[in-house]
Amino acid sequence: MTLNVSPQVEATLFDFARQEGIDPAALVEKMVKAYRPSSPIPPVYTAENDPLMARIEELIAQAPTDPRAIQEAEADLREFKRNMNAPRKEIGARLLYPEVE
Repeated sequence: MTLNVSPQVEATLFDFARQEGIDPAALVEKMVKAYRPSSPIPPVYTAENDPLMARIEELIAQAPTDPRAIQEAEADLREFKRNMNAPRKEIGARLLYPEVE
């Protein structure tokens, strides 16, 4: 590979490489690695290695599957949202849940 740099940058590169006791190509490689290290592979979070994921899976397992229970939970949620909106509606403030009004 050929890099087109100004004579000043080239001189500086050769000077730094000499100070490091390595050739300029090795210095450039070293600088690139230092500037942008390879990013580690992000960990995979599972219930076995993360308590938060274990709790989320627990809650999912507890979620209702019966259609009637789901409808009741949705009705409870709508009521909660309306109750949260009520004081804001009285004073003319922006509603937190405008979709239920």
